Amino acid sequence: MFSKIKNIFNSKNKELELKERELELKVKEIALKEKELFLNYAEKRSDNYYKEKLNENEKVFKQTLEEKENEFNQKLDTVKNEEPITKPKKEFREYTEEEKKAYALKMKEKKEKGKEYEEFVAGYYKLNGYEIYLHGIKKGKKDKGIDIICSKDEELILIQCKNWKEDSKYKINHEKLKAFVGCCTEYVNENKLFDKNIKLKFITSNYILDESGKKFLQESKTLQYEILKY
Repeated sequence: MFSKIKNIFNSKNKELELKERELELKVKEIALKEKELFLNYAEKRSDNYYKEKLNENEKVFKQTLEEKENEFNQKLDTVKNEEPITKPKKEFREYTEEEKKAYALKMKEKKEKGKEYEEFVAGYYKLNGYEIYLHGIKKGKKDKGIDIICSKDEELILIQCKNWKEDSKYKINHEKLKAFVGCCTEYVNENKLFDKNIKLKFITSNYILDESGKKFLQESKTLQYEILKY
């Protein structure tokens, strides 16, 4: 961890140095151009006005350059003296066998509830004359966010289900909805389903949208949101 922070620190240090050097070069470049212009003009004039002006400019340039170098050195010293920021280490405790079993049981129950709700939604569409395919249950983690596929004639409905409580701390936001639309688009393209009347539906057992999700649905022309109480 310390070596990683050290590398970041060194990288930032180099970046600061490069930016300062770039600025220094620009100052030098401008000064050289001014010097060249004054020399050319001074050669064409018999008086010493422009030669004196040139000497004044050289003094200003040297003073500016010294100021920039001092400023850069001060910044460099400040950065070098800064203490590296380290995040406090998280303390992990060893869980007991009882706690591990309780957690595993909780995850299993959660998975079963999700599976039961998918079957419930599939049954609802089956009663409405659709052929159903439990894509999420069959494919598992490879379902790409599509839990149920319903088909009837030329109509094809791609569904994602969420069986969350209304007071759940988890909410459906615009990112989840956008991700589902992306998964459906990929599925349609991969399976060349361009001749089908495609519908995308996000179905939940309770109203669990946050404000960003609500706004996304208002603006979306492809995604529908439904609540099927369970």
